[in-house]
Amino acid sequence: MCKRLAWEGGNAALGPVLAKAAGTVTRKVEKVRLGELKPGVRAYNADPARYEAALRAFVTR
Repeated sequence: MCKRLAWEGGNAALGPVLAKAAGTVTRKVEKVRLGELKPGVRAYNADPARYEAALRAFVTR
């Protein structure tokens, strides 16, 4: 399953874990799917199933 990073106005697909340290992980951004990912953006790890369900609900309004 692909991991997803989400932020206001966008999301990206993340690759496998490259490094782990003190409760954090580093992943490569495989592809920005929507929006623009810029330094300093507030982002969160998104569950793809929940994200897709929320997106479908938003689009069908």
